[in-house]
Amino acid sequence: MPLRFGLFDWTAAAAAAPAAAAAAAAAEGKRKTPSLTEKTQQVMQALTQLKGQQQLLLQQQQQLQQQQQEQEHQDRGGLDINHTSSSSSSSNSSSSSSSRCQWVVGIQAALRLPRSVSDLQQQQQQQQLHGCLCVSLETLFGVSEVQQIQPQTARQILGRLVGMPSMSRQDLLQLLQQQVYNFPSISSIDLLMADAWLIAATAKRNVETKELMEKILMLQQQQQDDQQQQQQQQQHLQQQQQPKQQLQQLQQILQRVSQAPVLANLREAAAAAAAKNPKAGMQQQQQQQQQQQQQQQQQQQQQQQQVGYAV
Repeated sequence: MPLRFGLFDWTAAAAAAPAAAAAAAAAEGKRKTPSLTEKTQQVMQALTQLKGQQQLLLQQQQQLQQQQQEQEHQDRGGLDINHTSSSSSSSNSSSSSSSRCQWVVGIQAALRLPRSVSDLQQQQQQQQLHGCLCVSLETLFGVSEVQQIQPQTARQILGRLVGMPSMSRQDLLQLLQQQVYNFPSISSIDLLMADAWLIAATAKRNVETKELMEKILMLQQQQQDDQQQQQQQQQHLQQQQQPKQQLQQLQQILQRVSQAPVLANLREAAAAAAAKNPKAGMQQQQQQQQQQQQQQQQQQQQQQQQVGYAV
């Protein structure tokens, strides 16, 4: 539930009529327009006080929970002192971790175009104040990222979700009164409360969406890394299996060549020629011996290569 801590409006005096401004100046005296630093300090003081009150309330709630737990332990009776001390310490840690609150601070900007030089100057001052407040809020609340959320855009998105594309501020307030417990009644201030609630809900959804997208990207990156590792392993196995396959193919080719009928015919013809010509037979035997030696050397080299691949 958003808490409206105050509305800082420094443009009311400047936008008043000249006669009314003169009368107010004559009655109350001239008041100096607060500077940018003073405006920032006013807002930050209010936020600091509000944050301190919230922390004090959380501490009081924790103390009440501790007292209730201690009272329950005392009522039960017969419990060990060590057990009670350990349970109280665990309850402290659980209560401190669960009792947390998230802050969403909204700054209402100008919604209309400037119609005069004074309007333009006021909007420039608002933009400067917006920037100073963003820097101060990052320091006070430890914010890592400032989200720029427009109430009108967020209202249109919510309207499409609930089936009301042209949702107005009154429609939003009525919807919140129906669905949010103990929401304020209709008034001009409550419309600002409705805008604040919508901005807070939108900011929370944006943060959750961003965290979910980061998780999805991490999972996708892990899947890609796993796939790359599998592909590298498959390529390594294929590279190891290729030399073995080539050796097997060469052995099959040699066996087919040695068993070919053409070689048998050539051998018979060579034997017949050697019988007719002893010198040619001697040369043929020498050639056959050389061929056998070459084949033996090739087989030895292949065996050595197979042993090397196996190792």
